Amino acid sequence: MTNIIIVEDNSVLTGLFREALEGVEALNVAGTARDGNELFDILDGLRKRDENPDVIIMDYGLPGSNGLDILPKVRAEHPHCRVIITSGDSRVAGRAMEEGADIFLLKPFGIDQLIHAVTGSPSADMRKP
Repeated sequence: MTNIIIVEDNSVLTGLFREALEGVEALNVAGTARDGNELFDILDGLRKRDENPDVIIMDYGLPGSNGLDILPKVRAEHPHCRVIITSGDSRVAGRAMEEGADIFLLKPFGIDQLIHAVTGSPSADMRKP
């Protein structure tokens, strides 16, 4: 099972992402956060259960601090976790990759793009029957 954390301050997008990802076999949304503080609370909870996130989908524009400010600490604590940064600003892409993001998705993006970024496989083959 692939454990995913969604970090997005837009509750509508969070719901869409969660629904789409949970519709794919072997994917589990382990938690959702609206900012960096909530993300680190989820990570602490996973650690206490001896679990790790496999993928973190993180928006750039978060309240308090942006996704790229949070990324170094995520990388330090979870170096093997795939981090996907999302933003509606294409200028963020280069910096996201320089700072250690594995994937950058420019908003708006399709659900199939999100699933492919998470799984590395075309989404049409992954959906639950």
